[in-house]
Amino acid sequence: MKKIFFLILVSLLLLSACSSAPAPQKESSPTPLPSLPYCNEDDTDICLEGFGQESEEQTIILLKANNQNCRDIYLLVDEDNTFTCLQTEEFPINIYCSGLLFQNEEEIFIEVYSNLNEKLIAQGEFTIQYGAYHAPPNLQAPTSYPNYPNYPN
Repeated sequence: MKKIFFLILVSLLLLSACSSAPAPQKESSPTPLPSLPYCNEDDTDICLEGFGQESEEQTIILLKANNQNCRDIYLLVDEDNTFTCLQTEEFPINIYCSGLLFQNEEEIFIEVYSNLNEKLIAQGEFTIQYGAYHAPPNLQAPTSYPNYPNYPN
């Protein structure tokens, strides 16, 4: 009799464990991807200063990195164009990246990666504008510039 009682008890415990609904899992939301803003919008960690052209062969992308962890980087532009990036001792927060020539007014997608761990640091969509001041729609371009010595105003 004790054996039957023990078997019934064990069976009930197993059935109750199997039939109980699992606790609902909290859905994890994807981590937002870090954005790469223009420096005149936000220059907290890393931001885009502008574009340049080196001779007729390369596009220059100038970045500013206030965060030291964002300085040893490379860029991936439009998913398959790697831009190498350098910085100088004279201007340690400025990063000079060069790569494939893009046409003026061309839209590009930039991803910034760490050389140390291949981690995505920031990304953003931009329109190349060589030699022009770019003010985002929510900001106004300056109406006057400082009067620097030896600079034609």
